[in-house]
Amino acid sequence: MEGLFASASYPHQDRGARGYVAALALAALTTLLATPLLGHISLLNIMPLFFIGVVVTSIAWGRGPGIVAALASVLCFDFFFVPPRFSLSVAASESLVSFAVMLGISLVLGHLTAALREQVLEAELRADEAVLLHQLARDLGGAVDFVDLEQRLNAVLERSLGINAQLLLPDSHHDLHTLTDNREALGMLERLIAQGVWASGHALHANPDLRDDMLTLLLPLAGRGGSRGVLALHEPKAMPARELPEGLCDAITALVGAALARIDAELPRAAHPHRHAQH
Repeated sequence: MEGLFASASYPHQDRGARGYVAALALAALTTLLATPLLGHISLLNIMPLFFIGVVVTSIAWGRGPGIVAALASVLCFDFFFVPPRFSLSVAASESLVSFAVMLGISLVLGHLTAALREQVLEAELRADEAVLLHQLARDLGGAVDFVDLEQRLNAVLERSLGINAQLLLPDSHHDLHTLTDNREALGMLERLIAQGVWASGHALHANPDLRDDMLTLLLPLAGRGGSRGVLALHEPKAMPARELPEGLCDAITALVGAALARIDAELPRAAHPHRHAQH
């Protein structure tokens, strides 16, 4: 799933590499466990043992490692079990057919299992997003002012996604300001990018080189009368969260924008925190 934090560099490659290593390891383990059975049961009864490794790999690691597990299992089966042993040649036409059938079944099993895994993960993500949005709607609905809104927003996002949020709201001179000074205080270049996001209405990533510890995503907060400000999302570089789908970001900004509109309508003009926001 393409996410709005996806343009940043994440160490997901390590996890993918572990999947391929696990695929090879499972094929080797199956070979080791099945070798004592050679001579006691037929090769056709040994063959399904390798299918288990393909299915397990596909469930745990996905499509790519599942294909590697299928190919490795077929090669191990041919090399260690099919006569002549310790050779990749096939002596009998029957064995050649069995070899081809095993390869086909392994690839199909890996594909089907990986597809099922992707569907399950997608359903889990949709469910998690629904819970997150429900919590946001409930908590933001009780915010009494903009600072309280930001605190409630942070509480939900930190707990659910491991990211920090920061509101940048315009003053009477159309300059964006944060509500409080905190550890994620925006630098001058990030403020300029935020002004561009507010003016254009398009989300942008702040240059990742601007911060050593954080990645920043800037999202416009649309309102009925125009953009109400910018929502800055900060993600620790050392602890990447899951990628944020564009639809989820749109839903979050819509809820925040609605809460801003409600508070803006309820508070007296002089009491608006963003009219006197800190620089």
